[in-house]
Amino acid sequence: PTTNAWSIVAGTLPNGLSLNPDTGEITGTPTQSGTFPITVKLVDEDGEFSQQVQNITVGIPPVITTTPLTQKLYVGVAASIPSSATAGTGAIPATGAWSATGLPAGLTINAATGAITGTPSVAGTFSVIQKVTDANGLFDLETITVNVVVKPVITTTVPLPKLTVGVIATPIAQTK
Repeated sequence: PTTNAWSIVAGTLPNGLSLNPDTGEITGTPTQSGTFPITVKLVDEDGEFSQQVQNITVGIPPVITTTPLTQKLYVGVAASIPSSATAGTGAIPATGAWSATGLPAGLTINAATGAITGTPSVAGTFSVIQKVTDANGLFDLETITVNVVVKPVITTTVPLPKLTVGVIATPIAQTK
C-alpha cells in the first residue's frame, strides 16, 4: 500500500478515535458510547481498492460503589461489607457478575450481590480487589483495604471480691 492508502469513506469514528491513513490502524481513547458503522477503504499503488463495512462498538462499564474503602473487622466476629454497582451500557447479570481477590481467610464474596461476608479468622491488612462484569464483558475494579484486628478481651476473674466500707481494699488486678 501507498502513503494515505487507508481512509473512511462512509460513517464516522467515535470522538477520540482516529484512523492512521498509512497503516489503517484505529487508535485513541473513545469519549462517547454507541455503535459506529464505518466503511474503510484501502487503495494500492495501481489504484485498485477494497472496501469493508465495520462496526465499532463503544460501551460504558459498570461502576462499583463500596463505602468506606477502608474497613475495620475483628478476628472471630461475623462481618458484612455491602457493595453495589451502577450499570453502564450493559446489564449486570443477576448471578455470577461479582468476584474478588485478596480476601482474608473466612470471608467470601457473593457472586450475585457483591457483598463480602463471613468471619475473618486471621489478623492483618488485606488489599481486596472487587470486580463486577456486565453482560457485554465490560468491568470495573475497586480496591478495598480490609484491616482485620484482634478485639481486646478482658480476662479478669469474676465475680470480684467483696469489699467492706472503711477497710482498705485488696487490689483488684485487671487482666487481658
